[in-house]
Amino acid sequence: RGITDTFMYGPDQVRQRYGFEPAQLIDFKALRGDTSDNIPGVPGVGDKTAAKLVQDFGSVEAILERVEELPEGRLKNNLKEHADRVRLGKRMVTIVRDVPVELDLERSRWTRYDYEKVRTVFDRYEFRQLLSRFPPPDQVPVQPTLAFEPAPRSDGLRIVDDAAEAASLVGGATDVGVFTFTETAGRGARTCGMGVATGRDTFYVARPDAMDAVASELTEGTPISGHDTKETELALRALGGGTRKWGFSTFLASYLLGAGARDPRLEDLAREFLDMTLISTEQLLGTGR
Repeated sequence: RGITDTFMYGPDQVRQRYGFEPAQLIDFKALRGDTSDNIPGVPGVGDKTAAKLVQDFGSVEAILERVEELPEGRLKNNLKEHADRVRLGKRMVTIVRDVPVELDLERSRWTRYDYEKVRTVFDRYEFRQLLSRFPPPDQVPVQPTLAFEPAPRSDGLRIVDDAAEAASLVGGATDVGVFTFTETAGRGARTCGMGVATGRDTFYVARPDAMDAVASELTEGTPISGHDTKETELALRALGGGTRKWGFSTFLASYLLGAGARDPRLEDLAREFLDMTLISTEQLLGTGR
């Protein structure tokens, strides 16, 4: 019922509400479905029917194996017709717990933060209820400031017009950074230019054939870094086709660091974290685009 009307569930609460064990929630959800998570479910099966099936049979597999025990009717027919979809749904809602992740939880523990910075940000966005949940300043140790190495300064903008030269500059690179300049966003956006950085060269291309050459060269599995990687991927697909291997996104990194803005611009992030002033889109393309 929204984020303000919440209830804490434990094993006992699950048993009391649904009448089965917590581990069987995956069977329940596979049968009922969940449009918010794209879980298809079985047509005509809601909370009550799904719960009753799990209570009576125990699991999706048992239900499908013993489906002939059900009375003739719509439920039985739908279960038989959509059996593969139910199996897929259970697989989708089952949390994978055997991923080989090496994680030291104690070393990952992070309890410090700068109260004054938090208060300033929360005041700016009027998160007053959240701020009231924080302990007072005299009980909060100060978080050390994040430190970043200064980025190397560019000697100037190099423009590459030749398609073969652009492709050769990207070819063989072990890591590539790409930023595309488009008139609009989405699949129909026209790409006006492309900034490219490798470990050896940094350059800008604007000719369509040169951009095509770079986009085509980047389909060979080279890890790519970018800002708004979704929009960049759409632009590269429109140019050189294929799909690319993305390794890093400054947009997502900004979100994870809690840098503030919901739609951070690369120019702002460079200024904040690297003390660097980038050439803006307006400087490259002019206004009105």
